[in-house]
Amino acid sequence: MAIDEPQPEAAARLVRQSSVISQTDNHVVRRQSSKQLVVEVPRVRHGAAGPLRQSRKQLVVRETNVEVDEEEELRAHKKRRTSSEADELEQQERERQLQVISSDDVTPAPVASLHEQLAKAEPDFAADAGWEDLDAEDADDPLMVAEYVVDIFNYLKSIESSTMPNPGYMSEQTTITWGMRGTLVDWMISVHTRFRFLPETLFLAVNILDRFLSMRLASVEKLQLVGSTAMFIAAKTEEMFTPGVQRFVDIADNAFTDVDLLKAEKYMLKIIEWNLSYPNPINFLRRVSKADEYNIKVRTLAKFFCEIGVVDWRLLGVQPSLLAASAMWLGRLVLGSGEWGPNLVHYSTYSEETIIPVANLMLNYILKPKKHENFWKKYASKKFYKVCDWAEVFAFMFAY
Repeated sequence: MAIDEPQPEAAARLVRQSSVISQTDNHVVRRQSSKQLVVEVPRVRHGAAGPLRQSRKQLVVRETNVEVDEEEELRAHKKRRTSSEADELEQQERERQLQVISSDDVTPAPVASLHEQLAKAEPDFAADAGWEDLDAEDADDPLMVAEYVVDIFNYLKSIESSTMPNPGYMSEQTTITWGMRGTLVDWMISVHTRFRFLPETLFLAVNILDRFLSMRLASVEKLQLVGSTAMFIAAKTEEMFTPGVQRFVDIADNAFTDVDLLKAEKYMLKIIEWNLSYPNPINFLRRVSKADEYNIKVRTLAKFFCEIGVVDWRLLGVQPSLLAASAMWLGRLVLGSGEWGPNLVHYSTYSEETIIPVANLMLNYILKPKKHENFWKKYASKKFYKVCDWAEVFAFMFAY
């Protein structure tokens, strides 16, 4: 299956909120143009009536260095100058709303900026006062390795930076775009589903792909080979039984040969220095899920949000542990599972204040037009409880 060259993906830019968001029970969205969506997010409280008890926290955007179209500003200025008093009051209300602007003029600068902010994010142990030792109950279970579990996850967090790709690598590529990368990853999700691989395999495969592209240029013609090889390497690392080389060739519709795949495997492993010790988000998700009493629906929703971090290039600079914590936070928010308490802060090592910027990007992805068909199809299946529908309803409750 050859990859056609798509148009560059329109990535949403998030503009810093100019003032306090209006505390109203109504959700307002006004489409001002084909490229602008104005969203008001209300302040809501835990314990509210209804199927979704939402967080008391506001989703506040912290991304910077975003340019606003001068013509849009001029038109808005003229409108304010000539409108009636009622229109002026409405305009003032709009200015207090959270603005989400999508543009086809995509540059890696916002991602790099977000990466710089999140790279400085440190575990927040001040907010976990009153946490309980949930590992004590596993002391008699040798499979849970309770004696070493804290050291294991401390080590995984310590090596996160060594396996992170460059979030702005596309600026160095000459023939491929973020849109092509998104198309490739969506196809990799279909391969992952077809082979019934473990969740860890997909995340490792995409990590290998991005780390390789951070260090070497790739042509459009070779991009599918790179993605297939990354999946092949990840499967050999994570799976008990790996499909043969010819099966990878067949599922790619003979876009390359078995010899090509084996040569690419050797070359890619050399470039990433044979470093496959990727601290997978799924590992961190299981850890924090312990503090959520292993709620299967919350964890499935969290996997959906984690995979947004795979297909959406804007989340490329987010550490796996923070991605997992943000996904779990949103999953609990959608299902109204209560506050982000001391146990969740302790076992995720992140407070809500650190999580919110990442959660903003995840929800913003859901509000955008759907582009990754295989990703959405996967989480619309009964196997995954059709959690994408829950996430969409929740996202649009904030938007409309």
